[in-house]
Amino acid sequence: GEGGGIDPAMLAAAKKAVDEEFAGGRPIAFDQAKAGVVLDGGMHAFLKFSTSWCGHCVKMQPDWEALAKTVHKDHKGCRIVSVDCEKDAEICQAFGVQGYPTLMLLKATKTPEGELGYEPVPYQEAREFGAMLGFLNKNGVIKAKNWLLPIKAKIMNLFSTIFKIEVSMPK
Repeated sequence: GEGGGIDPAMLAAAKKAVDEEFAGGRPIAFDQAKAGVVLDGGMHAFLKFSTSWCGHCVKMQPDWEALAKTVHKDHKGCRIVSVDCEKDAEICQAFGVQGYPTLMLLKATKTPEGELGYEPVPYQEAREFGAMLGFLNKNGVIKAKNWLLPIKAKIMNLFSTIFKIEVSMPK
C-alpha cells in the first residue's frame, strides 16, 4: 500500500496469528505482515533463515521446534521466528543472509536517542536444542516463568478447603 504502511486489519490478523503460534509453542512463521508484530520492540527475537532445499535446515527442524516449544511455553522474553528465504527473499537480503541456515538473535534495545531498536547477535554454535537454549540464556533474553506461585496458590486453596472442613466439623 502507499503511504499508510500496513493496513490495520492486516496488522490485527498478523498479531492474532503470532499470538496463536506463540501460545501453541510453535515457531512463528515470519512474513512482511508479521514483521510489525514480531519486531515491535516488546520482545527479543531469535531468527532462523532457511530454505526447504537446504539439508542442514531440514535436519535442525526438530530441535528448532523443540526450542520454540520450551521458549514460548516455559520462558518469557523471546520469540522463536522462522524466515522462509524462498517466500521472503527480500527479508533475507535485508538481514544480509549469505547462507542457510543462518541463525541470528535480535536483542530488543533502546538506541542512544531512546528509540526502540534491535542489536543483532550472530549465532555460530551447534544447531541443536541444548546449545541454542544455552545461547539464549547466556544472552539474557529469556527468563524461566516462575512456576512456584501457581503451585503455592493451589496448595493454599487446598489448605483453606481442608481447614474449612475441619472448622465446620461438629464438635
